[in-house]
Amino acid sequence: MFGKIKKMLGFLKDLSNRSSFRADRPYMPRPPEQQQDRLPGEENIFYKETTIDTENVGPISFGSATELIVDNNGNTTQIRQRQGHILGRGRLVTSLNPTTENGMVLPGVEGACYVCKKEIAPLLETGKISIEEAYRYVLFDTGSAAQCEGCGRRDCCIHHCRPFQKADGTQLSLCPDCTKVAQREKWTAISLSILLSPFIDEKRLPPGSNGGQNDC
Repeated sequence: MFGKIKKMLGFLKDLSNRSSFRADRPYMPRPPEQQQDRLPGEENIFYKETTIDTENVGPISFGSATELIVDNNGNTTQIRQRQGHILGRGRLVTSLNPTTENGMVLPGVEGACYVCKKEIAPLLETGKISIEEAYRYVLFDTGSAAQCEGCGRRDCCIHHCRPFQKADGTQLSLCPDCTKVAQREKWTAISLSILLSPFIDEKRLPPGSNGGQNDC
C-alpha cells in the first residue's frame, strides 16, 4: 500500500514539474527483430540502418523509428514505425510539438491538467490503472489547452476550464477553483440585490409619491 502511494506521489510530482520542452529523455525501443516478424529474405541482409527520432514524457514516448534494410542483391526495404498515444481529450498525438503533414496541422503535447491528475490519483493508488495509462489520461494536446481568466493558470484542459457567467452578465473561462469563488460571489451579489430591491424601488419613486397610497 505504501509503495503504491509513493509511486502515485512521485507520478504527480513528476507531472507537475514536467513540460514538453524538458521531456527529452532518450527512448530506446526494442530491436526491430522483437517488434515484428522477420521479413522474407532477412537472413540475406547486407546492410541495416536504424534511425530513431523520439522524445519521452515520463514512461510514454512520441516520435518515429525508421529502418533501412539492403539485402545482398541490392534490394532496399524501408520500414517506418510511428509511436503515438491517444491523450485525455481523445486526440491521437504522435509528436511532442505540432507538425504539419500534407497541409494538415497535427497536434503536439501541451501539458498536464492539474484537475485530471486529481481525478486519476485514486485509480493509480489502488492499482486499477498503470502509470502509462495515468500519463495518457492527464496529458492534453495543443488544441485542448485552456487558460483560466481568473487566476491565469495554464495547466488545465478545455474540459476543466469552462465558461462562467457572473452576476453582472459578463462571461469568463474559469478553472474549477476560480469557479467556486465566482459562484460564491455571484450568490452573494444576487442575495444582496434581493435584499436591497425594496430600498432601490423606493428611491426610484418620484418626489412627493407615497408609494401609491392615498392620503386620508
